[in-house]
Amino acid sequence: MKKTVLILAVGFILNMATAQQHIPTLDDYNRFLKSKTMVVFDEVKLSVFNWKIKEIMERAWTITPVEYITFKEFEELKHDPNLSFIITTVASFEKDKVKARFDFLSLLMGQPDKKLKALPDLCSIPLAYAQMDDDTYGYKLEAFILFIQAYVKEVLADPTLIGEKGFSKYTKKKGGSLAGKTLYLLKEEVPKDINDEKKIKSVYPHPVKFVTHEEIEAAIARRDNNVVFLHKVGPAKFQHQTRVYKIIVGAGDSKLYYHAHKIMKSQADNALQAKDLKKMAKLK
Repeated sequence: MKKTVLILAVGFILNMATAQQHIPTLDDYNRFLKSKTMVVFDEVKLSVFNWKIKEIMERAWTITPVEYITFKEFEELKHDPNLSFIITTVASFEKDKVKARFDFLSLLMGQPDKKLKALPDLCSIPLAYAQMDDDTYGYKLEAFILFIQAYVKEVLADPTLIGEKGFSKYTKKKGGSLAGKTLYLLKEEVPKDINDEKKIKSVYPHPVKFVTHEEIEAAIARRDNNVVFLHKVGPAKFQHQTRVYKIIVGAGDSKLYYHAHKIMKSQADNALQAKDLKKMAKLK
């Protein structure tokens, strides 16, 4: 099993360091640039993450040298301030009525005498509900690795993005207009009232294509700047008062063009809805 990192407050996507002990400093980001990044294999040996991550890192990661380690080795190395770590973690939100757990992909900095939950968290992004198979996000994994790398560069260029207020500032920047970009969607991630291109056209003016996992993965691999895709993090079945994330990611630039984070009140919330598409149509 993966280890659990407890999230002590709510509201973060990019940086789950809402507890004071997690919050990174500019020095942590600068240390990262000089570090070696250790990619920590999941303890579940046959996981999609373990199967894909080495090939993805060799193709996509350019900012620091990379090495691959087991979780046991991570436990021994996490105190080294010269090392950074890409690791999947399990997180929950303390204030949630429903104690749902999420898989996150995190970039952590090593730090002496710190427990896992206290390591500076440079960037984290939700992957899926912890109960779901990792093949629900494995085909998008390369985009998230590219995003983490790009996000760190953006923080280094603008340190005001660090911390809670910085997160709000980052989300306001977004990726810009979706005009001219084709939105790739999976049929199962939209409701029946807008589950074909003609129905969507009534609320969303830009190109839309219903695709497979493989087509999304191929668009990311070829860095297709004309494609964006939906990353939805929601439960397999409706769970009242649990969280749903809906994020539109650029296949070529790995920017976040749109994100919505809400507490589910009905099954309809666990999908990309017409009201999301209307907001996306207005992006500039």
